Amino acid sequence: NSVCVIDSALDMMEQDPVGAASFVPLLRRASQRIGHLVCTLLDVNRLESGAMPLRVQDVPWASVCEPVLAETGLLARAKPVVLNRTGENHTVVRCDPALVERVLLNLLDNAIGVAPDRSIVDVHAERTAEGGMLVRVGNRGRTIAPEVLPTLFRKYRQGGGAPVKRLGGWGLGLTFCRLAVERHGGTIRAISPYVDGEGAAFEFVLPAEPK
Repeated sequence: NSVCVIDSALDMMEQDPVGAASFVPLLRRASQRIGHLVCTLLDVNRLESGAMPLRVQDVPWASVCEPVLAETGLLARAKPVVLNRTGENHTVVRCDPALVERVLLNLLDNAIGVAPDRSIVDVHAERTAEGGMLVRVGNRGRTIAPEVLPTLFRKYRQGGGAPVKRLGGWGLGLTFCRLAVERHGGTIRAISPYVDGEGAAFEFVLPAEPK
């Protein structure tokens, strides 16, 4: 919990004023996490109320995917896991690229976080028969219980399916993903097990023409 991190860091700074500067990076990261969570909460509320405009453009899928892969690639190498990108690349997608980037970033962050060390996280994209775009992010970590799958995209839920008291993890991120995809007229779902009886995948479909 970022608030607890800040509180603990301030206590330690009071006890050790000479070493206070060493806590600045920790406080900055915690502050950034809180800022991100507040923005996500506000955006979830805007999406739920229909107040968030959709800025639709025709963009190559690579222009949406590559910045996200570059950012999450640092996390993947640090863990380490391998990002395995397959499927479409230069196909043009009609969407709000900023929103879809955030959906992909959320899903990849989650996948990297739960993936076992030195395993593979898949990022696959393909054109649907109806002309839309299907995107799948899969990991080979633990499976998600069947009874939990229907609850994953509800607000303030996490992987265990129980309500959570903090705005982190799967508490809001997957809710944002669902609302952003549905804002395009698309669908999103969780699949588990994913491959060889292991892991989970999150798959969303953007229609050829956002509604």
